[in-house]
Amino acid sequence: MTQRDMEKPWYGRPAGRPFIEQQMHEGLHTMMNRLYTYRPRDLTTTDLEALEIELAERLTRRRFVIGAGGLIGAAALGACGAGEATTTPTAPRASTGYPRTVEHAEGTTTLETKPTRIYTARTFSELDALLALAVIPVLVGSFPGRPLKSWQIANGAAQAEVMDMTGGQPNLERMTALDIDLVVVNEGLSRIVPEEVDALRQVAPVVALPITLNFIEQLQIVAACLDLSIAEVETTIAAIEAAYAAFTVAQPPTNIAAITVAGGIYMPTTEHPASELMQRIGLPAFSAPASPLSVNGVVEISAELLDEIDAEIVLGLEREDPALLDELEASPIFQQIPAVQNGKYYRLSLEHSDGLIAPSILSVPVVLAALQDIFSTRDQG
Repeated sequence: MTQRDMEKPWYGRPAGRPFIEQQMHEGLHTMMNRLYTYRPRDLTTTDLEALEIELAERLTRRRFVIGAGGLIGAAALGACGAGEATTTPTAPRASTGYPRTVEHAEGTTTLETKPTRIYTARTFSELDALLALAVIPVLVGSFPGRPLKSWQIANGAAQAEVMDMTGGQPNLERMTALDIDLVVVNEGLSRIVPEEVDALRQVAPVVALPITLNFIEQLQIVAACLDLSIAEVETTIAAIEAAYAAFTVAQPPTNIAAITVAGGIYMPTTEHPASELMQRIGLPAFSAPASPLSVNGVVEISAELLDEIDAEIVLGLEREDPALLDELEASPIFQQIPAVQNGKYYRLSLEHSDGLIAPSILSVPVVLAALQDIFSTRDQG
């Protein structure tokens, strides 16, 4: 299965069948079949236990967020209470000079020389981490419908060549011609599309950045690869902290949900990084109906569960094909959601949706401004 397969509907919709009818037709058993599509059928109990231990360790490492004022540790997000200890993540260890071995989110990578021609596999936080350090990659991988964001263009990303990933695989010949000497991906890509990452390793060393609100963790890995200092980003971190502090809501909602459509109906849960961002600005984490298909803080729900969304506010998140969300919004069952009936449904653009779902050091101020507009409108109404 290619990354493109992951980003398009898993099952074709019979001609003439309405969207909502199709969603209800698929039902619980189909969602479970989808889950098993991603898990090898010969996965043993021991394998599952090992994965559970690894996940617990990763979640434990991610409980801390870096603040301004010397890049010191700030209060932990999510499950950590106000009385718990804080810590400052240590920089990834790298050898002096080159060759050097750099620790990253998925192990270690040895760099024979200082990289100067970089490829980022996607246009999400891995690209933003580079741009925040004034590093413009030579090549960026992108799927149709995902243009560069405004904050990326403002930081020079338009100077990079964009590689069309429509076929689901990188153009290795083009990467070789451009003499790519470092590939930067987000953590987890090697598990979702291992064939793509294996192909990338044929061209250049690969490092993986963690998906986290601890943006310094991402920057430290990039800095270790390129022999850079991260001192200059202290101002950027201070700006993010100021944006957090400036966010105001007259009457914070008690419950908030977000919904998107991309081949299925998806909702972020309390475990998603977007929920951490919401909590950081004093809003509740995203809620979602219980679903048997929950992966990486996202649940897929069938259409009949839409009437279980009892959140005071619902956000609609655009994806590559906004028409899918249009169709959902027009459906009778969607119109029965209490927040929709009460005029408390708000739709975010693709850019703002991407910035919320995959928050980065550059996207957060822009996303917070969009959210502030929403809640200011709601408070005035």
